[in-house]
Amino acid sequence: MRNAFLLVALAASTSLACAANSADFEDEGAVDDAEGAATLSSTSTFYKIRPDYRRCVSPLCGGSWVSRLNQSKTKCADGSWAAECYVAEIDWSSAGLTQEDAAGASSLLFRGSIGFKTYDSFGNLGVLKATEVWSSPILEAPVGSFYRVKDTGIRCFRAPCLNLASDRLNSTSSRMISEFGGYYGPKAASYVLSQNILVAGDYYTAKNGGRGLTVSAFWTRVKHIDTSLTCTTDADCTTTVYKSAPATEADCYCRTCPSTIMNLTTEATNQAAYDSVCGGVSMMCPMVKCMAPPPVACVAGTCQKAL
Repeated sequence: MRNAFLLVALAASTSLACAANSADFEDEGAVDDAEGAATLSSTSTFYKIRPDYRRCVSPLCGGSWVSRLNQSKTKCADGSWAAECYVAEIDWSSAGLTQEDAAGASSLLFRGSIGFKTYDSFGNLGVLKATEVWSSPILEAPVGSFYRVKDTGIRCFRAPCLNLASDRLNSTSSRMISEFGGYYGPKAASYVLSQNILVAGDYYTAKNGGRGLTVSAFWTRVKHIDTSLTCTTDADCTTTVYKSAPATEADCYCRTCPSTIMNLTTEATNQAAYDSVCGGVSMMCPMVKCMAPPPVACVAGTCQKAL
């Protein structure tokens, strides 16, 4: 009877150990004094990257090494787990961005997933499919854990005011904080008033009894830069019938009334593409009496309707 009991206990402990091992890579470090329910930081995956400087045939080399923030292991495209995963390229399209949108950033963080793409004779290689991109101008290497911080809108009559929600990335941990510390703390505090930011740092107890987060680096969300509207003077802007640059005959459209505002450079590019692709295409276009388009101007570096 005693031997039977020991066997049952051993089987149970082995089963628990196996279950724990199978979950290690999925939620490693997830339990961390959580104060809130699941957030975007726990239901999404955030990554950091570093360039691959190996010298070999592209795309086998020259891409990026990708790893999950706050975690020791990352699941690669082939299903294996490693400290870092090689990806041949970064797909920016799901984020509505191009690589040029992040030009000038000192470091980048990504929200997304690792998939694979077939490269001719090289077979399937990893691709980082980005859904969000975050940039930082800070050159120093970040220290501490990585968090997504947002202003909850709570305002207090006296300190400390725990009005900032800090969610540990790739984790279920969430803590309220009252302030930022460190050299980059004031700058991070000014940004978080108008947008969510990502922060690297460590918690500390504030002198007034609140909880702070020392900021060693911070990142803001990268937004798409519409180069079709950039300008320096009013003369750079126009309203045109060439609303886009067709790539195939299926993209051809009727040039009716000038209604799309853009800069002259983009108009010239669109017109050249239209003439090349659609010049010989027969289309049934309506006869429309057009009104004169409203005047346009260059305001704060962007072509738009004149004020």
